[in-house]
Amino acid sequence: MVSRVLSDMLLTPRDCGLYDGHVGAKICSGEEPMVKNPIAFCGLDCSACPAYIATQSGDPEELKKVATTWAKDFKIPFTPKDVTCDGCQPEEAGRLGSYCGECPMRACGIKHKYPNCAYCPDYPCADLSKFYHGPHEAKDRLDSIRSQMGKS
Repeated sequence: MVSRVLSDMLLTPRDCGLYDGHVGAKICSGEEPMVKNPIAFCGLDCSACPAYIATQSGDPEELKKVATTWAKDFKIPFTPKDVTCDGCQPEEAGRLGSYCGECPMRACGIKHKYPNCAYCPDYPCADLSKFYHGPHEAKDRLDSIRSQMGKS
C-alpha cells in the first residue's frame, strides 16, 4: 500500500505543471521524479490549507486553532476532527475533513477518475461555479492546468 501511495505522489518532468500549475513554481528539468503538491478536485492547494498543514504536522493544538478560526470565520461549528484532513484525492485520503464525504466535486472526480476538475469535459460545472462565488485562486489553478493541456 505504501509503495502504491508513494508512486502515485511522484511526477516526472513531463508531468510537471499538470498538478500545481503555478503553486510551488516547479522548474522541470532532468528525469528525476519529484513530489507533487496535493491539489483537490476543486483546485484548492492542499499544501497551503491550514487544516491540511495542521493535520500533517500532527499537532492537536494547531487543529484546535484551525477549528476555532474556521468556526468564527464561517459561522459553522467546527471541531478538530472536522478539520482533520489528508487531502481529498483517493490515493491521499486517509482522514477526510467533515465536508469531503458530501463534496459533489470530489464524488464526481472519483466517479470519473479525473485527477481534478480541470480534466472534466463539463468544466466548469454548476457545482464548481457555485463553489467559487466569483474570482478564486483555485479556479485560476484549474484554468492554468486546462491551458497547459491545450483546453480552455
